[in-house]
Amino acid sequence: MDTIRLKNKLLDKVNEIRYLPITGSTNQDAMDWLIAGAGDGCVVGADEQTAGRGRFDRKWVTLPGSALAFSMVIRPKPEELLYLPLFTPLAGIAVSSAIESLWPVHPLIKWPNDVLLGGKKICGILGELAWDESKLVGLVLGIGVNVSKGAVPPVEQVSFQAGCLEEVLKTEVDRVDFLAQILNEFHRWRAYIGSADFIEYWQDHLAFKNQEVKLVATGGAEVFGRLVGVDKTGELILETDLGETSVQVGDVHLRLRS
Repeated sequence: MDTIRLKNKLLDKVNEIRYLPITGSTNQDAMDWLIAGAGDGCVVGADEQTAGRGRFDRKWVTLPGSALAFSMVIRPKPEELLYLPLFTPLAGIAVSSAIESLWPVHPLIKWPNDVLLGGKKICGILGELAWDESKLVGLVLGIGVNVSKGAVPPVEQVSFQAGCLEEVLKTEVDRVDFLAQILNEFHRWRAYIGSADFIEYWQDHLAFKNQEVKLVATGGAEVFGRLVGVDKTGELILETDLGETSVQVGDVHLRLRS
């Protein structure tokens, strides 16, 4: 990737960038860098990722030249500590708004951490916190976006149908321009994290809103209901037969009701 052209397109809020031809996991690279003292806004990316991971320890492999695979180092400001659960949706909003700013399409955000286009998952996000005993060191946000068909995993390896940007857009995607736009949108929206505008954008782009859905907890328990929206803390709101209930980020994934 042309890192010089990338840096020329970025806001000054984006710190140092490391872009590798190949790595195991950009999240692990970013976590190691965070522990070693990386500043807020540092980014590590890779053209090929052999041991990337998603939620629930799912594998995320990135083939050369087919996707964006990168992770951001975040050192939250004191006023942002109340909004730690919103940093993963912030990344989703950044990807969604970057897509909308470049192409005439309307992405959707599948709670809590995926971006859909044309009904298919084109982006996954993984947030990980780093602690020193009870003190927060920072967090790492890993973002993987399927750009071309080579990035789409086999059907048997995914829990939700996957697709890619170029398949939906019917055009080639410049990965440098797109990555720069995502990073700039991230820092633009970061200033509004937790605000009414932030929640409103999320609600307007929430996948399956007002539809009947099934939530599956990590232990396998299932909850059925109508997806109402998200609240200001990032919890998903469902209308069930027993009334309205909310679900915390991180322990469930979203499925269409079968």
